[in-house]
Amino acid sequence: MRPSVMRGQAVKVRAIMSKLIVGACALVLSFWGALTFIDYFKSPQNAASPEIDVSARGLLLFDDKNMNVSELVVQRNAAIGPQGNRNAILLDDRSGGYGSVYDDAWVENDDRIHTLSIDLKAGTSPFSQIVMHYIGGTEKVYYAFIDIATMTGRGEGTITSNSIGNGWQRITIAGANNKSGNTTLRVQIYPRHGKPEDTGSLYIANPRLDP
Repeated sequence: MRPSVMRGQAVKVRAIMSKLIVGACALVLSFWGALTFIDYFKSPQNAASPEIDVSARGLLLFDDKNMNVSELVVQRNAAIGPQGNRNAILLDDRSGGYGSVYDDAWVENDDRIHTLSIDLKAGTSPFSQIVMHYIGGTEKVYYAFIDIATMTGRGEGTITSNSIGNGWQRITIAGANNKSGNTTLRVQIYPRHGKPEDTGSLYIANPRLDP
Protein backbone atom coordinates (compact mmCIF):
# COMPACT_ATOMS: atom_id res chain seq x y z
CA MET A 1 0.00 0.00 0.00
CA ARG A 2 1.32 3.41 -0.90
CA PRO A 3 2.33 5.78 1.93
CA SER A 4 -0.13 8.43 0.78
CA VAL A 5 -3.03 5.96 1.04
CA MET A 6 -1.88 4.82 4.48
CA ARG A 7 -1.68 8.41 5.66
CA GLY A 8 -5.19 9.08 4.38
CA GLN A 9 -6.61 6.08 6.19
CA ALA A 10 -4.83 7.11 9.41
CA VAL A 11 -6.36 10.57 9.17
CA LYS A 12 -9.81 9.03 8.71
CA VAL A 13 -9.29 6.73 11.69
CA ARG A 14 -8.18 9.64 13.87
CA ALA A 15 -11.19 11.66 12.75
CA ILE A 16 -13.55 8.77 13.56
CA MET A 17 -11.89 8.25 16.97
CA SER A 18 -12.17 11.98 17.75
CA LYS A 19 -15.86 11.94 16.92
CA LEU A 20 -16.39 8.87 19.11
CA ILE A 21 -14.52 10.49 22.02
CA VAL A 22 -16.47 13.76 21.67
CA GLY A 23 -19.71 11.84 21.44
CA ALA A 24 -18.89 9.80 24.53
CA CYS A 25 -17.99 12.93 26.49
CA ALA A 26 -21.19 14.62 25.42
CA LEU A 27 -23.18 11.57 26.50
CA VAL A 28 -21.47 11.51 29.92
CA LEU A 29 -22.00 15.23 30.42
CA SER A 30 -25.62 14.93 29.38
CA PHE A 31 -26.18 12.04 31.80
CA TRP A 32 -24.44 13.94 34.62
CA GLY A 33 -26.49 17.04 33.87
CA ALA A 34 -29.70 15.04 34.03
CA LEU A 35 -28.73 13.59 37.41
CA THR A 36 -27.82 17.03 38.70
CA PHE A 37 -31.14 18.41 37.46
CA ILE A 38 -33.01 15.63 39.27
CA ASP A 39 -30.98 16.10 42.45
CA TYR A 40 -31.67 19.82 42.34
CA PHE A 41 -35.37 19.24 42.72
CA LYS A 42 -34.97 16.36 45.16
CA SER A 43 -32.59 18.18 47.49
CA PRO A 44 -34.33 19.75 50.51
CA GLN A 45 -31.68 22.50 50.52
CA ASN A 46 -33.27 23.95 47.41
CA ALA A 47 -36.75 24.08 48.88
CA ALA A 48 -38.15 27.52 49.58
CA SER A 49 -36.71 28.64 52.92
CA PRO A 50 -38.76 30.67 55.40
CA GLU A 51 -37.55 34.12 56.33
CA ILE A 52 -34.99 34.15 59.11
CA ASP A 53 -36.65 35.21 62.35
CA VAL A 54 -34.25 37.48 64.19
CA SER A 55 -36.03 36.70 67.45
CA ALA A 56 -34.85 33.10 67.19
CA ARG A 57 -31.28 34.17 67.92
CA GLY A 58 -29.84 34.31 71.39
CA LEU A 59 -30.33 32.32 74.56
CA LEU A 60 -33.84 30.92 75.01
CA LEU A 61 -35.09 31.50 78.55
CA PHE A 62 -37.71 29.86 80.76
CA ASP A 63 -37.41 26.28 79.58
CA ASP A 64 -38.62 23.38 81.74
CA LYS A 65 -35.33 23.02 83.61
CA ASN A 66 -34.50 26.65 84.33
CA MET A 67 -37.83 28.33 85.02
CA ASN A 68 -38.32 29.18 88.69
CA VAL A 69 -41.96 29.72 89.61
CA SER A 70 -43.37 31.57 92.63
CA GLU A 71 -47.13 31.82 93.33
CA LEU A 72 -48.15 31.38 89.71
CA VAL A 73 -50.00 28.90 87.56
CA VAL A 74 -47.86 28.23 84.47
CA GLN A 75 -49.35 26.53 81.42
CA ARG A 76 -47.06 25.75 78.49
CA ASN A 77 -48.32 25.55 74.89
CA ALA A 78 -51.42 27.41 76.03
CA ALA A 79 -51.93 29.49 72.87
CA ILE A 80 -50.64 30.14 69.36
CA GLY A 81 -47.48 32.23 69.41
CA PRO A 82 -46.55 35.01 66.96
CA GLN A 83 -44.87 32.58 64.52
CA GLY A 84 -47.99 30.40 64.29
CA ASN A 85 -46.71 27.65 66.58
CA ARG A 86 -48.49 26.63 69.75
CA ASN A 87 -45.63 27.69 72.02
CA ALA A 88 -47.08 30.53 74.07
CA ILE A 89 -46.85 30.23 77.86
CA LEU A 90 -49.71 31.38 80.08
CA LEU A 91 -48.69 33.00 83.38
CA ASP A 92 -51.68 33.30 85.70
CA ASP A 93 -51.38 35.03 89.08
CA ARG A 94 -54.30 34.55 91.47
CA SER A 95 -52.21 34.88 94.61
CA GLY A 96 -52.48 37.39 97.42
CA GLY A 97 -48.96 38.62 96.65
CA TYR A 98 -47.15 39.21 93.38
CA GLY A 99 -46.23 35.97 91.70
CA SER A 100 -43.39 35.74 89.20
CA VAL A 101 -41.16 33.51 87.13
CA TYR A 102 -37.42 33.99 86.74
CA ASP A 103 -34.46 32.48 84.91
CA ASP A 104 -30.77 33.03 85.62
CA ALA A 105 -28.29 33.35 82.75
CA TRP A 106 -24.50 33.50 83.01
CA VAL A 107 -22.83 36.69 81.80
CA GLU A 108 -19.24 37.87 81.81
CA ASN A 109 -18.00 40.36 84.38
CA ASP A 110 -17.83 43.28 81.98
CA ASP A 111 -19.71 46.43 81.04
CA ARG A 112 -21.43 44.99 78.00
CA ILE A 113 -25.02 45.90 77.14
CA HIS A 114 -27.40 42.93 77.13
CA THR A 115 -30.84 42.96 75.53
CA LEU A 116 -33.88 40.97 76.59
CA SER A 117 -36.53 40.34 73.93
CA ILE A 118 -39.92 38.88 74.81
CA ASP A 119 -43.27 38.68 73.05
CA LEU A 120 -46.37 39.53 75.09
CA LYS A 121 -50.08 39.07 74.53
CA ALA A 122 -52.83 40.30 76.78
CA GLY A 123 -54.53 37.97 79.18
CA THR A 124 -56.66 39.29 82.03
CA SER A 125 -54.00 41.32 83.83
CA PRO A 126 -54.01 45.11 83.32
CA PHE A 127 -50.32 45.63 84.16
CA SER A 128 -47.14 43.57 84.23
CA GLN A 129 -43.47 44.08 85.00
CA ILE A 130 -40.29 42.71 83.41
CA VAL A 131 -36.98 42.92 85.28
CA MET A 132 -33.32 42.44 84.27
CA HIS A 133 -31.18 42.08 87.40
CA TYR A 134 -27.37 41.79 87.31
CA ILE A 135 -26.22 39.78 90.33
CA GLY A 136 -22.87 38.80 91.88
CA GLY A 137 -21.09 42.09 92.44
CA THR A 138 -22.55 45.56 92.73
CA GLU A 139 -26.05 44.78 91.55
CA LYS A 140 -27.73 46.66 88.73
CA VAL A 141 -31.43 46.54 87.85
CA TYR A 142 -33.29 47.45 84.68
CA TYR A 143 -37.06 47.09 84.43
CA ALA A 144 -40.16 47.90 82.45
CA PHE A 145 -43.71 48.41 83.68
CA ILE A 146 -46.06 47.34 80.88
CA ASP A 147 -49.53 48.84 80.44
CA ILE A 148 -51.28 45.89 78.81
CA ALA A 149 -54.08 48.04 77.33
CA THR A 150 -51.59 50.04 75.24
CA MET A 151 -48.64 47.61 75.36
CA THR A 152 -46.33 50.50 76.20
CA GLY A 153 -43.47 50.28 78.68
CA ARG A 154 -41.71 52.68 81.02
CA GLY A 155 -38.93 52.13 83.50
CA GLU A 156 -35.15 51.91 83.67
CA GLY A 157 -33.07 51.00 80.60
CA THR A 158 -33.66 51.26 76.88
CA ILE A 159 -37.20 49.98 76.29
CA THR A 160 -38.89 49.36 72.93
CA SER A 161 -42.35 48.08 72.03
CA ASN A 162 -43.37 46.90 68.57
CA SER A 163 -46.50 45.19 67.30
CA ILE A 164 -45.79 41.89 65.50
CA GLY A 165 -49.37 40.98 64.63
CA ASN A 166 -52.19 38.80 65.95
CA GLY A 167 -52.29 40.71 69.22
CA TRP A 168 -48.62 40.10 70.01
CA GLN A 169 -46.22 42.84 71.07
CA ARG A 170 -42.44 42.49 71.13
CA ILE A 171 -40.89 44.19 74.15
CA THR A 172 -37.14 44.69 74.49
CA ILE A 173 -35.16 45.96 77.47
CA ALA A 174 -31.47 46.78 77.14
CA GLY A 175 -29.01 47.69 79.87
CA ALA A 176 -25.29 47.42 80.57
CA ASN A 177 -23.50 45.39 83.19
CA ASN A 178 -21.19 47.50 85.41
CA LYS A 179 -17.95 45.44 85.55
CA SER A 180 -18.20 45.06 89.32
CA GLY A 181 -18.33 41.26 89.61
CA ASN A 182 -21.83 40.57 88.29
CA THR A 183 -21.81 37.20 86.50
CA THR A 184 -25.52 36.36 86.65
CA LEU A 185 -28.33 38.10 84.81
CA ARG A 186 -31.72 37.26 86.31
CA VAL A 187 -34.71 37.83 84.06
CA GLN A 188 -37.94 38.01 86.06
CA ILE A 189 -41.52 38.46 84.88
CA TYR A 190 -44.47 39.55 86.99
CA PRO A 191 -47.59 38.87 84.93
CA ARG A 192 -49.57 41.30 87.05
CA HIS A 193 -48.51 44.46 88.82
CA GLY A 194 -50.08 47.58 90.21
CA LYS A 195 -52.86 47.39 92.80
CA PRO A 196 -53.05 44.20 94.93
CA GLU A 197 -56.49 43.43 93.50
CA ASP A 198 -55.23 43.57 89.92
CA THR A 199 -54.70 39.84 89.65
CA GLY A 200 -54.73 38.19 86.26
CA SER A 201 -52.86 36.48 83.47
CA LEU A 202 -50.43 37.21 80.66
CA TYR A 203 -49.17 35.25 77.63
CA ILE A 204 -45.45 35.21 76.80
CA ALA A 205 -43.43 33.71 73.93
CA ASN A 206 -39.86 33.71 72.63
CA PRO A 207 -38.13 35.08 75.75
CA ARG A 208 -34.51 35.46 74.64
CA LEU A 209 -31.33 37.05 75.85
CA ASP A 210 -28.82 38.15 73.23
CA PRO A 211 -25.78 35.88 72.71
